[in-house]
Amino acid sequence: MNNVNILFVISAVFVPLLLISISYSAIQDYYTYSVPLNKMILFEDPLFNDPDKFIEISEKKDSKCFTSPSMNYFCYAKPRMYESGIGVSWLISNTTKISGELHFDNVNVGPSYFTMKNMTLIQGDTAKITFADKDYRVGNGTSTLYEITNDFEFTTIIEKFDTFVAKCDNYDGTSVTVVQYLGITTIDGVDYFMTWHLNALSEEGIVCDYPQIIQNSFDNDFGNIGHDGEEIENDVINTEPESTPPPEPPFDSKEHYVIEITGLKDVYIVGERYDFSYILSGYGHSCGGKTVTFPDSNGDTIGNASSASCIANLPMGIFVFDIEKEQGTTYGHVEMKNPGTYTVTVTFDRPSQYFPTTASQEFRVVEE
Repeated sequence: MNNVNILFVISAVFVPLLLISISYSAIQDYYTYSVPLNKMILFEDPLFNDPDKFIEISEKKDSKCFTSPSMNYFCYAKPRMYESGIGVSWLISNTTKISGELHFDNVNVGPSYFTMKNMTLIQGDTAKITFADKDYRVGNGTSTLYEITNDFEFTTIIEKFDTFVAKCDNYDGTSVTVVQYLGITTIDGVDYFMTWHLNALSEEGIVCDYPQIIQNSFDNDFGNIGHDGEEIENDVINTEPESTPPPEPPFDSKEHYVIEITGLKDVYIVGERYDFSYILSGYGHSCGGKTVTFPDSNGDTIGNASSASCIANLPMGIFVFDIEKEQGTTYGHVEMKNPGTYTVTVTFDRPSQYFPTTASQEFRVVEE
């Protein structure tokens, strides 16, 4: 057999195998990541659903807004800037119920929270972003709530309004942190990368493999966040929606519970006191075991547990239990001494449920 025939046989056998392998990998990624991501629901913070809150922020002197292709408006007030080059504000909308913390990072430094390692401006709003494990861990010296255990690093190009999953919030993948890049803004003559984040939830969860979950999440638009928009100044903001928001989905009458942690900021300064509370809501009973864990001033986890027995044969119903409003209860009450990433967790345990309902929220403590 001459060389030409040998090459023909090799190509006839191995090229199809290679194509099959590539196709199988793409299909596997689609069902492993894309399908579960499409089922994720962006978390809606009830504290920022008040239309008056949106008007208050949008009418501030230095506020700015942008609108998505679906005509959802998002506004933010002028950020609070820290000596470290980090600025923080809050993004809020009058046409969708999602909101989240907005970060401003000097373009000479770049964002470096969660799995973002660094970011380099290329041209306009286009940038190069690198993700890495960074030994990411949430917990203290004696316990770990969540940890990225595999080493990874990868770099990609990011454009304005690109959205991605930065990390999972738990090992089950039922909660992930979604980050969106909003491009470059200039404050007092300094250019900043703008990114904001919120949580997305799913009962089914997703496989939390890195960097695959981050890579595949770039193909998901996460609904109301949108991929394009136009920034406008506060003097031309229309505070009335230009389109009718979609109707509320039908209420699920199956027993279920939701916990929302309230009053907790994403960033505190060393020596600044933190406080928080929670709202338990759902369809079922508000009685059951409740456990709240949070860091003390040194960063060590402490907790508070309570339990209330249910009245026999009490019918289930829709309820909202705001422990701060109804009982005046808040937690934390300490000034953090050390920089770092900390977590508060609220768990509600009903005997009728196979698994307890849990909500966790991280916050960072930084040097001023």
